[in-house]
Amino acid sequence: MNTDFSKFAVYSVILTLFSILGAFLIIKYLVVMEPPTGIYWTIPFVALLNLISAKMMINAKEKNPHQFVTAFTLSMMVKFLATAVLLLVYGLLDNENFKPVALTIGVVYLMFLVLEVFFVKKALNP
Repeated sequence: MNTDFSKFAVYSVILTLFSILGAFLIIKYLVVMEPPTGIYWTIPFVALLNLISAKMMINAKEKNPHQFVTAFTLSMMVKFLATAVLLLVYGLLDNENFKPVALTIGVVYLMFLVLEVFFVKKALNP
């Protein structure tokens, strides 16, 4: 199981770097505005939430397979609420740049969700 989590962590770091680069390039050249600094710390925050979530689910599966559904539900709820709080706080602190950062967070959240589900499903299959 640790190798699955290690692979997930490596892919998460790669996805984080590509997400920051992609968001920067899209905002800079497609939207034609100065990229807000929020993309440089919100994307790693979402990546960290996904690492914690995946670790919780894999640990729950290792300890007691019957607790996996509870861990899955709890980790998804915590991740969703933390992301919602992040958006709320960012919206209050930097209202001017809220739209591009919120859109970036939404897209990155979905990308990490797909990655997480793929690796957790792989880790659950013997």
